[in-house]
Amino acid sequence: MRNLPDWHEKPLELTVEEIADPMSVVSDFFHSYPLPEFREHLRSLLLMACSDQDCNASFNIILCEDIVRLVEACGIILKRRYGEQNI
Repeated sequence: MRNLPDWHEKPLELTVEEIADPMSVVSDFFHSYPLPEFREHLRSLLLMACSDQDCNASFNIILCEDIVRLVEACGIILKRRYGEQNI
């Protein structure tokens, strides 16, 4: 991987409050997207991305943004639990 500035390693989409309490992002995500529903949405997103059909672009954008936020929050949780060396 190429050399990136340090800020690339920091959350870009989380608020200060979410950085302080990343579990709130995880909780909000799974409240908004129950696991069976999430699987269905993700599968639909992938199918739409692989076809020429019209898709619900705004939903797909929001879902992708939420996935990025979830991953960032999980990264914070892991770093806090296991430390930088294990990530």
